[in-house]
Amino acid sequence: MPDAVELWEYQARGEVRDLAIAKNGELVAAGSADGALVLLDREGKALWTQDAGAPVLRVKLSADGEYTAVTTADSKVHLYDRAGKPLWKMALKHPIPGLSMNSTGSSVVIGSENMNTYVIDRSGKVLWGAKMGAAVGDVAISMNGNYVAAGSDDHSIYLLDIGGRLMWSYRTEGPIQFVAISDNGDYLIASSLDKRLYFFDRSGALIWNPRYPEVAVAMDLSLAARNMVIGVGSEVHLLTREGSLLKRWAAGNKVLDVAISQNGEFAAAVSADEHIHFFDQNGEQIWKHKCAGAPICVAMNATGDFVVAGGRDRAVHYFDNNRFFEALMTGAHRTLEAVRHFGANTLESDVLMQRAQSEFERKEFTSALNYARGAEKVALRIKEKSRPDVSVLAVSSESFNVDSPTRLSLILMNTGTAHIREARLEFSGQAAVEGQMRLPQVPAGKFVNETYALRPLSATGIPMKLGVSFWDMEGREYFAEAVFTVSGGEPGRKVAFGKNQPVIQHGNIQRLIAKVQASKREVPAKPQPAAPAPGPRPPAPGTFVPDARCPVCGQGVRREWPACPFCHAKFKTG
Repeated sequence: MPDAVELWEYQARGEVRDLAIAKNGELVAAGSADGALVLLDREGKALWTQDAGAPVLRVKLSADGEYTAVTTADSKVHLYDRAGKPLWKMALKHPIPGLSMNSTGSSVVIGSENMNTYVIDRSGKVLWGAKMGAAVGDVAISMNGNYVAAGSDDHSIYLLDIGGRLMWSYRTEGPIQFVAISDNGDYLIASSLDKRLYFFDRSGALIWNPRYPEVAVAMDLSLAARNMVIGVGSEVHLLTREGSLLKRWAAGNKVLDVAISQNGEFAAAVSADEHIHFFDQNGEQIWKHKCAGAPICVAMNATGDFVVAGGRDRAVHYFDNNRFFEALMTGAHRTLEAVRHFGANTLESDVLMQRAQSEFERKEFTSALNYARGAEKVALRIKEKSRPDVSVLAVSSESFNVDSPTRLSLILMNTGTAHIREARLEFSGQAAVEGQMRLPQVPAGKFVNETYALRPLSATGIPMKLGVSFWDMEGREYFAEAVFTVSGGEPGRKVAFGKNQPVIQHGNIQRLIAKVQASKREVPAKPQPAAPAPGPRPPAPGTFVPDARCPVCGQGVRREWPACPFCHAKFKTG
């Protein structure tokens, strides 16, 4: 399993309890058990730190990173601006387990064990409070700020509008653990201690509520709730809005937190086995990363380009998926290049890789990854089936005799589907053969011409064998052999042939001949004509330009003149 590309790691003073990331991934807010709150930029530099006065429980960041809200173990909620300036602080007499904020940071929602849900504006004014039947364990506000969901220990799920008016409530068989709401409030999901998930539309209609072996401990929704990720025991479940299970994936230990990109293309999870996991929209694990201590919280920016996690190792880890996918793309390109170097045909893979590159440039990373993986698989499959092969044709223009060598023209063609790195020829039989016995690389579909001198050692029919050892680009050896007969003539009786006679034929001779003939028909590109030399400059006005010569003295003259100005010979007219 590939590891992630960790861009940086920020060491906090205490265990990182919660964190959040801005929509574009440029800012990260993290709170730790020692009460420290820090805002980090994309390079991991601390822009500011604040002492919240008590262990941080929850952290929320507005979409643009301009506002950071936190709840602390001393039953307080704080709001800071981008510069780290405290805007307001509100204290309650009971713990505040629930915290949410809309995308602009104009509304902060808290749920308290005093049985109330509160909405607070940016100035610190409590806009309204709504009392439930028991402690409020979790709250969520839609990104547009128009709807608030609350889950209570009274076994009920509540949906309220921005004015605090109760739109509906639904009673379950157990206290509510978590709630999440879609960006415009059209859908709401909740987890209950009765081990069920409850998924509603805005009207309060229950769409589905499956039962699980364990209580869902974490959940997150994409925009419009198209996809959602659920942490259940040691499993991560990816679901569609219709309740279909896209993927059920088992971690090595209990899942502690999950996150999903707003477009639903990616999901992340952290587990007690000290790993961070990253998935595509189909639930296929793309990478995992091991931390020194168990990560307990994870967050992701809107498009899934960046993932942050923190936990017991007291560190904030920042992962750059752009670089991760870029590395995968580079790896796929290298695989195709290696297959091309081997000599296999990568046309089909090249088409897939072009699509992968196009999708990557559009930041459609899942699609790009699928195309790149497909390109690699196709290329490697073709390479596995590809191998070099040799075809040999040798001809002579005259007969052989024992007192002098005869010229033998040999063509060796690679009629296989992979390059030949090297070929070695060995002639055996009662004949002396001289020539190049070691041939350099022969690409697939190409041929080489070599000339040999062959002299029979006796004036009879001599059986001969040509053995060809050849290697592919990865060093695997292959062997081919051709058996032929040479008729040795008597001394002084060499006969010239009117047409070359074949002596050795092995392999796909028709393809070899067709290739050789085609190469002869190839018309070399005509050289481009050189630019004409610049002509003579036109004469300056009034300059004498002759157009004839005097027949007597040969000086240049003009035809219209009546006589030569040099020898005074008269010109004939008419």
